[in-house]
Amino acid sequence: MKFKINLLCASLIAAFVVAEIVARSIGNTPWQYRENDGHSAIHEVHPVLGWRLKENSTLLLPSFDPEKPDITYTFLKDGMRKSNTSQGNAPDHRPKLIIVGGSYAQGYGLPDHESLGWQIQDRVPNLEILNYAVGAYGTYQSLLRLQDAITHLDNTKIAIYGFIQHHESRNVAMPGWVRMLTWYSGRHFEVPYALSQPDGTLAYGKERYPTWPFRNKLALVPVMEDAWFNFKNSGRSSLMRETTERLILDMRKTCEAENITFYVVLLEGDDEWKKHYSEFLNNNEINVITFPFNVPHERRIPGDGHPDGIHNARWADYLSGAIPMLSAANDPSKN
Repeated sequence: MKFKINLLCASLIAAFVVAEIVARSIGNTPWQYRENDGHSAIHEVHPVLGWRLKENSTLLLPSFDPEKPDITYTFLKDGMRKSNTSQGNAPDHRPKLIIVGGSYAQGYGLPDHESLGWQIQDRVPNLEILNYAVGAYGTYQSLLRLQDAITHLDNTKIAIYGFIQHHESRNVAMPGWVRMLTWYSGRHFEVPYALSQPDGTLAYGKERYPTWPFRNKLALVPVMEDAWFNFKNSGRSSLMRETTERLILDMRKTCEAENITFYVVLLEGDDEWKKHYSEFLNNNEINVITFPFNVPHERRIPGDGHPDGIHNARWADYLSGAIPMLSAANDPSKN
């Protein structure tokens, strides 16, 4: 019996060694996080949202574009990104416009004054722009952010959700997204998600990428982690669209309860995605703004890929003309 047990153990060890050799031979490696460029420092852990921008902080970080100066990020109370030079210094009694969304709306990779919120503020001085967008958020986290912001604010008139196609996979915590977020950030955030249910409701939870022993030493362990994580969360892709639609309807409901005018802004996605959501939003009487252009290659930040300051200015110009309340606020003759 002892001989059989020893033989079994030796066979398992040999099989594992062979599997490790094969895993490495086809390009797999032990787990490694992305090389830290310092930009993950703008986030801090949050018990409900998973993460948010670092509250009450000013960070100077290297630009992704080597030809540009360092980037200044300024985040105020609750991690809101600063949208004008005096914001946060004293109470502001102007009517409020809230922005929620992900990194496009946040202005990731851009200094404060080139971000979308700041550029809208420059064009609409009679409103205060409150930019609560956070990089890597989808619709669900944007909804949570919107609900929390509204409870702490008075005189909010408009809420804008900056929507891109990738938010669909974030909303259901697709395995590939959670893995990429973990690799990119260098941290194992708990990712909030929602899943549509057959009865028309949403189920909520949090997902965290696994951390198995020896993942930093053996190439086979990350392969096994990934296979298990994909299997555990299989089937979520079929729920992405329905889940996203229900979350947007919840955004509308949240705004309607506070008499806030709600807009969904389709920032970037393919033609099918734009067509589907334009029809869905119109059918549900939700204000929708579709930009007639995606972000061209020359207007992406070199070394990163997010929209540059010039493209954010185009968005700000377009929104200033497309939203009646912004047009009125920008026209002294109408005040």
